[in-house]
Amino acid sequence: KPKPPKPPNPAKPAEVVSENAPPLNTPAALSAEMQKLQDDNASLSALVSSLTSQLNTAKVSTDSQSTALNSSASSRATTASAAPSSAALKYLPEPDAPKRATSAYIFYSINPEIREAVKAAMPAAEQGNNKALVAALAESWNKATPEEKAPFHAMAAEDKARHDKEMAAFMPGKKARDEERKRIEAYLNEERTAAALAYYEENVENKVKKTKKDPDMPKGKSSAYNCFMKDRFAAVKASGVAPNEVLKVISEEWAKANKKTVAKYEKLAAADKLRYDAEMEEYNVRLAERNADEAVAYEEIKEKALEREKKEKAAMNKVIRAEVKTKVEVAAKKAAKEQKKEEKKDKVKKPMSAYNVFVKANYETVKAKMGAEAGFAEVSGEVSKMWKELDAEKKKPFEEGAALDKERYDREVAEKAC
Repeated sequence: KPKPPKPPNPAKPAEVVSENAPPLNTPAALSAEMQKLQDDNASLSALVSSLTSQLNTAKVSTDSQSTALNSSASSRATTASAAPSSAALKYLPEPDAPKRATSAYIFYSINPEIREAVKAAMPAAEQGNNKALVAALAESWNKATPEEKAPFHAMAAEDKARHDKEMAAFMPGKKARDEERKRIEAYLNEERTAAALAYYEENVENKVKKTKKDPDMPKGKSSAYNCFMKDRFAAVKASGVAPNEVLKVISEEWAKANKKTVAKYEKLAAADKLRYDAEMEEYNVRLAERNADEAVAYEEIKEKALEREKKEKAAMNKVIRAEVKTKVEVAAKKAAKEQKKEEKKDKVKKPMSAYNVFVKANYETVKAKMGAEAGFAEVSGEVSKMWKELDAEKKKPFEEGAALDKERYDREVAEKAC
């Protein structure tokens, strides 16, 4: 906090203000000046927020390019990272929160007359330095007399009364607003987690997975060329042909093969096709049976999932009903208590006995003598002992008091009956 400032230097008076100009040390003028300063601060805050948002967007874009992932996932990641963090959320100001009370020193330091006077008293080299001006204002406030500070203390007191009044209207709903902000924070955390999981599944996990061939599926059928290649591959390779030229040589031999050779391998290919078709028929039967078993297993899992969901809902409903029942019971007890309280107000107080009058007159005195450690039972026992030691003559005033209270009781009962 800045040091409170000094009054203007009398050797260097402030600039002369026109007689027609409005007074500058009134609450309205100072509030207008303070509002102008706050508007400037709001503009700077908006600029900082805009630059921060642009920086976050640029960072997300750079991260997306470096990972070389698809655009749809990148957009989701950008959306997730653009959501406000839980740390930032709790510092977001409430839009309807009352404006803070202004201190006497702030009213003093924003007074245009005082600012100009203090500035004029500063060395010419420091007059453009805002930090030096704040220090000079603090020194001026410290040196100001109580009479000079009094108007600003009055303004501060008036503004504090305004703040207290607005806070009294603002605080009742604060708990609900805080709970709402916690719900928003939990929702944002859940959204970020879901976006991260979706991003991982689409761009990382699926790229690692490979399509696995069904091990039960029959071996594919061979064409006439495939059969020829199987026969010739070992011989061509053993002839000294370069490994990358083996298939090229076999292909050239197949192209030059006569009809008899081609017919031989076509016959082999036809036989392999018959083998493949027979095995596929058996495979399709097994596949249908397996799919049927999986469908049954799926239905069983589905039923279990539905049953689990029903149990969870039932448990939740049970908790909710218990909470509602508790609230109803509490409300009923409170209503009964209030009703009993009202009935007690209307009920005529019973008359006191002579002993009751004695206790009322002596209980606090006896308690003070026995000390704070003495409990109700100990004090009551001592008072009862004192009452028993009284003779008839000493009890007479308390019996008269009881008689008077009985008259009061009879009178109130009669009035109530009317």
